[in-house]
Amino acid sequence: MSQSALKKQKTQKSQVCGENMFQRRLAINANKKVLAERLFSYENATVPVSMFSEEGKMIIAKKSAFMHKIEGLLTDVLHDIEKPDTIIFDGTAIIQSIVIQSEQSTFKDMTTLFEKYIVSTSRKYKSVQQIHIIFDTYSENSLKEETRRRRGDYESSSKVHVHSNLKFPTTWKEFLSSSANKVSLTQYYTGFLKENSNLKTHETIFINVGADTVP
Repeated sequence: MSQSALKKQKTQKSQVCGENMFQRRLAINANKKVLAERLFSYENATVPVSMFSEEGKMIIAKKSAFMHKIEGLLTDVLHDIEKPDTIIFDGTAIIQSIVIQSEQSTFKDMTTLFEKYIVSTSRKYKSVQQIHIIFDTYSENSLKEETRRRRGDYESSSKVHVHSNLKFPTTWKEFLSSSANKVSLTQYYTGFLKENSNLKTHETIFINVGADTVP
């Protein structure tokens, strides 16, 4: 065999079948005194199987416990910054906290209040140049959606296309039960901020939806 053929053979990649590897492991273990618990403690999958149930569904976890784990990874925690140049808002939380002015209020009215709150709060810190607004994102395969399906919590609201002249829903909680409505709501708020934000020359709004930037 020529040297070039040997070199080609060495660099050739072969696909490994996980099932075959697992069968070989069982066969080898039959002649060894290794406890089955130890053998099966090694996960043989591209994604850790401990994250999924036997049906292949994500295992539900407590968000509070997850947050404690993340906090444990932090080394330095900043409680106060003298002259911050960036401010971050939880856009979804602010939307839900705004009080409806009247039954005749439209989404344009509510979004105007949202924009005023964002800008006025940011300008309390004269050094702020970047305003970041984080909206929730909604995925059909997310852990949150899986939790709803297990609880039997189905969308109780019909899908609504949010626009400026649409009256604000009186059944706000029911409106938010639809992921499609929340996506439409976020898209409307993002578009409104692009067109109507009264920013100074040194101020820029960043929105996480589609990596949009509002100059």
